[in-house]
Amino acid sequence: MGLFGKLFEKKECDICGSEIGLLDNRKLEDGNLCKECAKKLSPWFDDRRHSTVEQIREQLEYREANKEKVAAFCVTRTLGENTRVLLDEDAGLFMVTSTRNLQEANPDVLAFTDVTGCNLDIDEDEQEIMCEGKDGKRESYNPPRFKYYYDFRIIIQVRNPYFDDITFKLNNSRVEIEDRSGAVMLGQVSGRPVNNGYNPENDVDYRRYKEMGEEIREVLLQIRQKTRNQVATAAMLTVQDSLICRIVDGLINMDVEFQYEATYGYHVTDQEYFEERTGGQIPQELLDNTMKLCIMQAFQQVYPEGMILAEVERPNQTKLTQVLTGLVNESWNKYAGISLSSFSLQSFRGDPVGMEQLTKIQEMQRVAGMFKEESKKVVCPYCNSMVLPNDGGRCPACDAMLKEETNQ
Repeated sequence: MGLFGKLFEKKECDICGSEIGLLDNRKLEDGNLCKECAKKLSPWFDDRRHSTVEQIREQLEYREANKEKVAAFCVTRTLGENTRVLLDEDAGLFMVTSTRNLQEANPDVLAFTDVTGCNLDIDEDEQEIMCEGKDGKRESYNPPRFKYYYDFRIIIQVRNPYFDDITFKLNNSRVEIEDRSGAVMLGQVSGRPVNNGYNPENDVDYRRYKEMGEEIREVLLQIRQKTRNQVATAAMLTVQDSLICRIVDGLINMDVEFQYEATYGYHVTDQEYFEERTGGQIPQELLDNTMKLCIMQAFQQVYPEGMILAEVERPNQTKLTQVLTGLVNESWNKYAGISLSSFSLQSFRGDPVGMEQLTKIQEMQRVAGMFKEESKKVVCPYCNSMVLPNDGGRCPACDAMLKEETNQ
């Protein structure tokens, strides 16, 4: 088939299967896309020609799910005039659009935490204003005059699988400023005439768009940081669980289950690493599981030979907290660039059955000790009393010598 045969060959859209008109084909890396399907893609997506059919299908599924987010979006604040940044501050979401019909346009709904940066870019073009000389030729004014043209662009860097940034102009038409001040000097680098007294911020439109761009940038970055702080800096999280401890006290050698409640907070120590590892959010379940493991390790380090009864009744929470803090910080820093900001170990107690067994065993030991002490008593031959000799071997009742003192 010749070149013209291929040109006029009928093609079908690999997404919807419809026939594609001669000028309506949108080429993909491994297929074809019709104009109608292409309209459904994100307006910020610009890598169509290098996308496969399967990747386009995935994006269209994402765009279809986005319609529900648009329907639930509640605008609480608007920034900009033509292309606007709409905020849903209660839900922590935003969108950028120039249309009034949100359902039809289906603008991408993004979370504040998806923002990775925001910049205001001011493009300036310069044109010298010429006049007609005596000989009819165009020549420069003396001193030279210039006209300046400005465009104001916002670039929002985002984390999204289909685009990396949202770039749009704040002004519909270029801002034109003609300088007639005539305060001219030679540029130090180029040697060209430079207007040393020219200041574009004296122009009302220039100031308006610059202030508009700065407001969008500041608001997005502030809201992003505030939202991330709420996510990444947990004020007080609580984890409740139990662990098994070995109890060793004389003849007692048994396992007892202890319930505990740990309250903790954390903060980000390495923001870039935190975002890279967690995407700006970390599940509390993961934090709790790490905390549980570290608590068990802390008890093993503080009580490597097991706990005696006195330690069971009152564990050394100061030492446990110190060891636990080191273990948790080491684990969290390595995993996600975060560390503990606060920690307290509360409600540490043995389970009722285990503690009842310990109490009975402790009472049996106390009674056994009493019998042991009773077995050491003797009858004093001088005062006829049943006594326990003191350390000097004398009767505590009459001070008679009951046994010879041991020579040291």
